[in-house]
Amino acid sequence: MQPHFNLSRRQFLSAVSMAMGSVILDHLSGDPAQAVELPGTEYLVGVGKSDIIDPAIGLGMQGMADKHQRTTGVESRLYAKAFIVVDPESAKRVAIASTDLWSGTHIVKHEVLQRLQKIYGPDLYQLDNLLISGTHTHSGPGGYSHYYLYNHSLGGPNQIGGFDRHNFECIVSGIVAAIQQAHDQLAPGKIYVNQGQIEDCGRQRSSVAYQQNPEAERKQYGRDTDNEMLLLKFVHVNGTTEIPIGLLNWYAIHPTDRGQYNTLVTGDNKGYAAEKFEAASREPIIAAFANANCGDVSGNVAYGSIPTGVNDRERMQKHGHQQYQQAQALFDQAIEPQGKRKKIMSLKG
Repeated sequence: MQPHFNLSRRQFLSAVSMAMGSVILDHLSGDPAQAVELPGTEYLVGVGKSDIIDPAIGLGMQGMADKHQRTTGVESRLYAKAFIVVDPESAKRVAIASTDLWSGTHIVKHEVLQRLQKIYGPDLYQLDNLLISGTHTHSGPGGYSHYYLYNHSLGGPNQIGGFDRHNFECIVSGIVAAIQQAHDQLAPGKIYVNQGQIEDCGRQRSSVAYQQNPEAERKQYGRDTDNEMLLLKFVHVNGTTEIPIGLLNWYAIHPTDRGQYNTLVTGDNKGYAAEKFEAASREPIIAAFANANCGDVSGNVAYGSIPTGVNDRERMQKHGHQQYQQAQALFDQAIEPQGKRKKIMSLKG
């Protein structure tokens, strides 16, 4: 997204197109199949944050498909972090909600969209300019999908799983609240972009399978996981003063340091990184540590075992701290905004 960095196709598609569904490209720039031109250095930007947790005891946890894994308490809150960007020239906008969930399911997006359209009308927020993503934590309550298999792989009372309407409501209402906050906070601002690498923060869990890829393809990358973090820094502009308000980054790693023996609700390494960033900031900052192409990237491989419940918290803190450190450095060093009328990418290339 930034000509200064000369992003490769793999970097761009894995961190942005996959994570954001090409929403920003489509709605702020026109046809995503053509060379993209951004209309200016300033946008209207807004951020928001809301709790999405169901604190009830005994809920089936989503991700490990273990019917015996049920919530016994809350270690850290789960949140929805919302970011809205509006191009003042075209009036096109995009709303992004990064959530501390196993996944942003279709039924959640459908309900959030219905409620937003009741508030703002049918045209402002639609299916193709609203993105809801999950960090993929495996340590949160489940039962909020419209697919039978996902809901009934849960534990819960009597180990029967099923759709959990109360948890669904906590999630939906929280996401809507975060987006409303971002909408109400829209003001002139800028978006800065930066990227960097994190070493030894997640390894390939299926190295034998990866080696079956064509040699020519493997040589393109030089490693068997993607270790790059892409970060967007959002600021409000008041005259000559810039006020940081939020960040959204993508890094590929499974938030599964807290394995199937864990029964405490937590955002795992992504949630831990976000907590550290927000706590360390001098200004009120909303920080979202979203996931990228985490397919076979695991934080547990380096330890030679799956999480046992003994040292899982230490693993989570290690990988969360690594992501926090890189995000802080990228945030502090992000000083070049997206350029005015600059061609930045061609998805045909």
